[in-house]
Amino acid sequence: MPVLRFSVCKTPRRVILDRQIEEASRQLKGTVLDLGSADSPYASLTGRRLPVDIRPFPGVKVLADAGNLPFKDSSLSSVLCTELLEHVLEPERVVSELHRILLPGGILILTAPFLYPIHRDPVDFHRFTEDGLRAMLQDFQVLSIIPQGKMFTVLGLMVHVEAETYRLPLPLKLCVWLMAHIIAFFDTFIPQTGWTTGYLVICKR
Repeated sequence: MPVLRFSVCKTPRRVILDRQIEEASRQLKGTVLDLGSADSPYASLTGRRLPVDIRPFPGVKVLADAGNLPFKDSSLSSVLCTELLEHVLEPERVVSELHRILLPGGILILTAPFLYPIHRDPVDFHRFTEDGLRAMLQDFQVLSIIPQGKMFTVLGLMVHVEAETYRLPLPLKLCVWLMAHIIAFFDTFIPQTGWTTGYLVICKR
C-alpha cells in the first residue's frame, strides 16, 4: 500500500514526485540525511533519519546551511535532498558538500524543478535542465535522471497552481484541481519530449 497517497489537492507534479521518491527511497541505507527537510513530508519512507534545515521546523535535529554542513568527510551513507537546490544561491556548493560527507558508495537522491512557477521560500533562484544536473553532479556516478511528467503534466500544473492563487469557492477549486489531474493523465499517450516539470536524480558517491 502506498505511503504517499493521491490527492487532488496536490499538484500533478507533486503526485509524480511523491511516487518517484517512494520508489527511490528503497535504495537509501543507514542513517539518511534529510537535507532541507522542513516539515518532513517523507519521514515515513526512511528508517534512521537525520533531519537538517536552515530553519527550526518541528522535528529538525540540526540547524545548518546546506552549503556548510557540520559533518565529517565520508560520514553518512545516504542523503535525501528534495526541492532545495532552487532556493540556494550556490547549488554547486551544496552538491560539493553532499559529495564530501557521503561515504564511498553512498546514495544521493535529489529532486529539482524545471518548468515550475516561481515559489519563494523565502527566495527562488534556479531551474535545472537534465544537462545542467549532470554537469553539476559530475563528481558522482549518476545512476538515473527521471523526468517528472511530460507536456500535459506541465499544463495540468499550470492550471492547478493558478487555481490556488484565486479565491474560488472550495467546490469549484476542487473541480479545477481535478481537471488539472485529468489534463496530466493525457501524458500517458505521448512520448517524452523537452517538456517536463522537473527531475528526480539518483546518484552514487
